[in-house]
Amino acid sequence: MPKFLRYFLYALAFFFVLGIIARLGGDNKPTTETDSKATTELTATQKDSIAKAEAETIKKNTIPADNLVSFYMENEVKADKELKDKEFYVSGKIDAIAKDITNNIYITLKSQDPIRNVQCFIDDENAVAELSKGQKVLVKGTCSGLMMNVLMKDCQVINKP
Repeated sequence: MPKFLRYFLYALAFFFVLGIIARLGGDNKPTTETDSKATTELTATQKDSIAKAEAETIKKNTIPADNLVSFYMENEVKADKELKDKEFYVSGKIDAIAKDITNNIYITLKSQDPIRNVQCFIDDENAVAELSKGQKVLVKGTCSGLMMNVLMKDCQVINKP
């Protein structure tokens, strides 16, 4: 085989192998519109899945205000052991919107108990300003135990059902 042809075949083989390596090691960006749409749809599916998981978590970790007060009234020691310093959701109807003597903003969620409610301290003044007495809300916070009312600190208004 002539020397020139041998070098030509070697060069051709070299570029062929180089092309394969470049193709396999290329970037992972979508190369077509279809690939881009599939990626977007996957992201939308993932977002939907995450939203469903969050909704399920909220549902599992929500205690109605009336049940929370009843639990504390039945056995404060047991309630503290299970709930104090734990973060969870509380649902209920707003009984009052006010500030305490140190100007901390709070709402109380009504219970069947004639004296005790769930008192939720909320830092977000704008969120509280949009609420009204009698409105149903879902609040996320950390339980501080019983002191006249069941106290929840560091609360956020999650939604207004």
